[in-house]
Amino acid sequence: TTKYGMLAARNTIINEARGKYLFLMDSDDYISNDCIEILYNASEKYNTEAAYGSIQKVDDKDNYLEVIKHNSRIFDKDDEFATYANSIHKSTITNFIWNILILVDFIRKNNLQFPKTKLWEDVLFNAKFQPLICRAVILSNITYFYVIRDYSLSSYEARN
Repeated sequence: TTKYGMLAARNTIINEARGKYLFLMDSDDYISNDCIEILYNASEKYNTEAAYGSIQKVDDKDNYLEVIKHNSRIFDKDDEFATYANSIHKSTITNFIWNILILVDFIRKNNLQFPKTKLWEDVLFNAKFQPLICRAVILSNITYFYVIRDYSLSSYEARN
């Protein structure tokens, strides 16, 4: 892969998606058996542009680590979701693009694409994406299993 291979792939998916919704995930993570059904039903029920689930962190031996469980909540006013996502440290909302069922027409209408960058493409995408959201739902259901690996790209940079 080139240094922008993942970005090019994600942008191709955005440009060529034929369904109503888009769901992105990292190749080493996994979702619950009912993830798409839960997010789809909530998105349809509340007519959202984005539906988020809760997250279970696991290590690469399937040991459960931290749970990031959101309180279920509907956002239906301009700037309400972006304010929530950025006012409370919700790194799994602002730093990652996975575990979100996104309305494809919303992405295209706003000409959203992943920027060419070596790091933090999810954060940069979210910086453009989230302020545009008028209708979203966050669910307490655990829909995504985020696998923490010592050797992964997201673990490469030293953190305190």
